[in-house]
Amino acid sequence: MKLFPFTRPRTGLYFSTDTLCVGHLRHGLGGPTLGSYREQSLPTGSIRLSPIEQNVACSEHLLSALHSTFPPTRHPHSVAVCLPDSCARTAVFEFASLPKNKQDQKALVEWRLQKELNLLPKPRRVSYQRFGTMPSRFSLTRSPSTPIRFLVVAFQNDIVEQYETLCVESGVIPVSINVAGLAVFNLCRPVIESTLQQHPRDVSFVPDTVIFLYVGDWGFSLIVWNEGQPCFVRVKPLKRLSTVMVLPSQALIKETPASPSSQAGSSEQTTSREPDDFDSPRDREPTSLLAEELLGSLQFFFETAAPPEHRAPVYPLFLVGGPQPEIMLPRIAETIERAFPLNKETDVPQIKAFPMFPQNPAVQAKTLSALPQWTGTTLATIAAGYLPS
Repeated sequence: MKLFPFTRPRTGLYFSTDTLCVGHLRHGLGGPTLGSYREQSLPTGSIRLSPIEQNVACSEHLLSALHSTFPPTRHPHSVAVCLPDSCARTAVFEFASLPKNKQDQKALVEWRLQKELNLLPKPRRVSYQRFGTMPSRFSLTRSPSTPIRFLVVAFQNDIVEQYETLCVESGVIPVSINVAGLAVFNLCRPVIESTLQQHPRDVSFVPDTVIFLYVGDWGFSLIVWNEGQPCFVRVKPLKRLSTVMVLPSQALIKETPASPSSQAGSSEQTTSREPDDFDSPRDREPTSLLAEELLGSLQFFFETAAPPEHRAPVYPLFLVGGPQPEIMLPRIAETIERAFPLNKETDVPQIKAFPMFPQNPAVQAKTLSALPQWTGTTLATIAAGYLPS
């Protein structure tokens, strides 16, 4: 008899407002690689994302999609589930000291969660990670004055149980449940580190600091890491975003023959934008909406959480996700860099933005080169299966 019949999940399952995404991974010596990926559309209204109310509005539609994705087998299939960040509450709590007892630490974290986020006393699953004792790969040293921080994610029981029930009824076992923004950050972390290490030294970055933006079809998550610790997290649902994120490619891009300056040996057509490509309201709205909300979140970070001694150097900002990252992210990055100059007399940005997609030569993308596309849904699906169970 096998006491532990479930192996590390090789399948990532991502639920979103109108899409069910499934990605199968192969784990080898060189790390995980993508075996297959599939997106299945769901009827409108099947899932209504919320951190306080049950999400699944029509279980029949979801069960039908899951049954078609996972045919019946003799042995249960283990999966790693990823949910949009707007299904949970995410926060960073700072402590000068902590009780030694683990149960007392847990009670303190849960008390802060309920008090500071003004949550009703409902049963929740609280997951948290402590930072402040060991340096991470972002930082080899740590200031003695660095406080202890907890990165906390809390799901209401009734919300998680809906997704778990769907999985079990369709014949799969949810071994782990993650939020998309944090899972994608862990997936992209090697890319971020290699990009910063190999970036030309013409820009002086704030030491051991990274700003990370993940764009989903439900909104975005902004995470700031300093000295190996999260120091700022903001999850911003944007209801209008989900209705305009899927854009007709004919209205956005025009195919033109490859120019003589294209890379040698390439016979493929290149994709270019003309100035009028972004005059369509269907395109301008999601791009400008994201940029506007991100500007407000960054401004709030600089006013409340940015280390005061590091206001002069440049902050690296990595942007990832969205339905068409190669189109939207560069536009948002340009807006952000214009909005945060060091002073009015120079063009040096206070933020240096790195839009993350395979065609961007400024990003060292080797660790994610096996992925066919770096959309918000693809990355969330793969990131779920990439994380240890």
